[in-house]
Amino acid sequence: MSAIRFQSLTIAFPPAPPHLAGVNWTLTSGRIAAVLGPSGCGKTSVLRVAAGLQSPLAGQVFVSDLPAADAAQAGHVGMVFQQPVLFPHLCVQENLAIGWELQYTPLRKSWGTERPRAEVRQRLDQVAELLELGPLLDRHPAHLSGGERQRVALGRLLVRRPAVFLLDEPFAFLDNALAQRLVRRLVPLLREWQVTALWVTHSPAEAELVADCQVHVHAGQWREAGAER
Repeated sequence: MSAIRFQSLTIAFPPAPPHLAGVNWTLTSGRIAAVLGPSGCGKTSVLRVAAGLQSPLAGQVFVSDLPAADAAQAGHVGMVFQQPVLFPHLCVQENLAIGWELQYTPLRKSWGTERPRAEVRQRLDQVAELLELGPLLDRHPAHLSGGERQRVALGRLLVRRPAVFLLDEPFAFLDNALAQRLVRRLVPLLREWQVTALWVTHSPAEAELVADCQVHVHAGQWREAGAER
């Protein structure tokens, strides 16, 4: 099953040269692809198109066999931005839970009950321990560093557990020791959950740690390492 599929995908902002031109590519379910390339080459634009947040110039992205926007609306996709977006009026633990609770809300009437609080607490505690967020749970985003906000945004995705993760340099603001520690915890968990992911990074070392395959973006080309040209 193809979890992410590019069909004649062209991403461009004329008159500038295209970030991608006529790309056909498939990432099968349960695999993690690291996306590398120089700044400004279009890595973030690819994620935004796959998240249904931006339209390509031509072609299409399919996620879980649905057009990207439909897959996002159905809750199959989650994205962590390099500049994380949090709810400023909510504390860390409320930010962690809200994506899961909002996704659950339409089902409450038919199920006749809210999600058990013990279930919410268990999942929050697991993610807080994984990302070392325990001391921060009662803080609000204004009192967090950039790296702490990134971890909360990633944690919100881990609590919700969509089928497809789109990660735009999720550890860019962390010191190297903490980033490596979290990567070594996170990747086995994503594999256990059989998550499919596009993981943008500038670091070849990080790409080696996280990915089943590596894609290099440059001058409108999307090249999977080792793939036939």
